[in-house]
Amino acid sequence: MNWKKRLICIVTALSLVCMMLTGCGAKHKLSGKYESESGRYEIKFESDGDCTWYQDGQFFEGSYYWDKDDEVYYLDIKGSGFYSNTTFEAEPDGKDLIVTGGVVKGEVFSK
Repeated sequence: MNWKKRLICIVTALSLVCMMLTGCGAKHKLSGKYESESGRYEIKFESDGDCTWYQDGQFFEGSYYWDKDDEVYYLDIKGSGFYSNTTFEAEPDGKDLIVTGGVVKGEVFSK
């Protein structure tokens, strides 16, 4: 095989790897609003990794990310006033999320 064909093969292989890696990251982004089964909490996810937690009539800004080792989303929510900063775990369960952290103990959130 001449050098031009090798170069084309290498560039093609690298392009495929890049596309696969980009697709994996997009797979683990959330968007839209999820409401807890009790109706007390809501989470609005943005595809850029930001999120907003709603509780007791107040909104709290935060961010989230996918942990491939634990296979859960971690939500880092900034507290305000009497509310502390809280990290939540959100485990995918079909189309739902099972959320645990702070006062929330394994509650199902649905879109």
